[in-house]
Amino acid sequence: MTKKWLFPVMVFLIGFESVACNVPVFRYALERWQQEQYIVSYIHDGSAPIDEKQVAALAGYCTDEVHGPESGTRANARCVVIAADSSLSGEERMIVGREMPDKFPEVRVNFPFAAGIRAPLWRGDPHAPELPTVLASPLRENIVTSILSGTTAIWVFIECGNRTEDRKYLALLKKELDKGEKTITLPELSQQDSMDYLPDGSPELRIDFEIMRVSRNDPQEKMFISMIEAMEPPIRSMRDKPIAFAVFGRGRYLHALVGKGINAQTIEQTNRYITGPCACTVKAENPGKDLLLPDRWESGIRKKFVHEIKPPEKLFGIGQFLPRERKPEGQTGSANTRPSAGK
Repeated sequence: MTKKWLFPVMVFLIGFESVACNVPVFRYALERWQQEQYIVSYIHDGSAPIDEKQVAALAGYCTDEVHGPESGTRANARCVVIAADSSLSGEERMIVGREMPDKFPEVRVNFPFAAGIRAPLWRGDPHAPELPTVLASPLRENIVTSILSGTTAIWVFIECGNRTEDRKYLALLKKELDKGEKTITLPELSQQDSMDYLPDGSPELRIDFEIMRVSRNDPQEKMFISMIEAMEPPIRSMRDKPIAFAVFGRGRYLHALVGKGINAQTIEQTNRYITGPCACTVKAENPGKDLLLPDRWESGIRKKFVHEIKPPEKLFGIGQFLPRERKPEGQTGSANTRPSAGK
């Protein structure tokens, strides 16, 4: 590369660097990372009419393009009806798998396909009393409410039942979170970042961690704990130890810390990732999985966080510094240019 091209290339790289933003991961995830949908399926054998009331009841727990969100009790899930006596589509085969129901109808709650978990979170009779707790629980409602209030992240602490161990690691977690609130600094935002992500009336960007405790013996949270264990199967064999994990954004779950894994280093690493600059990366490139939670994000965010972000009037690229082709005399119009790619 000759010296005369160095300046244009440097200008281009500087311009490209300025496109990246320093909005913290937890705020960017809340505003921009759409939740993955769980799948609530009603499987029947096709020999009898569908119980419309049962299907409507299931749909009442879901937010999807057909039924749409109506209340905070709906979860990030979509409802599908599958006739087991007909030829199944590719998606239906993934839901049913190799195990046809022993009794019809059957309801299954499956993880999002992106999670890579083939076994259902739950399966059973449509009238099973525990079905509502699969799709919603008080803890999950509290997580959503707290995050929408501006909390950086929720640390869920699952007690093992051993009071000595629970107290020890809960105290350690609290100590490290208090320390993090005092020592971790948020990335420095540009004026444009502030305009885009901190409109008037939105909660102030702050580092504020909250701990929510849950007992393994709480019947309302049994399915929530089962969901975590399904995401990380090894922890099923560690039920005699306390577990802690962070939830941020629209219910993004990071890895679980178990027993001695709950320590100053792992807690700090987790918190620094959550509070670090997002660089506006796509969701799939980041760690974690989405929890099944009440889907109140859009309505809550519209009220508190996001305003319409206008694209830059003009993006600069290296093409602007290259020599332009000279046109024959009398030719009008500008040279063809490709639109610059936005962030």
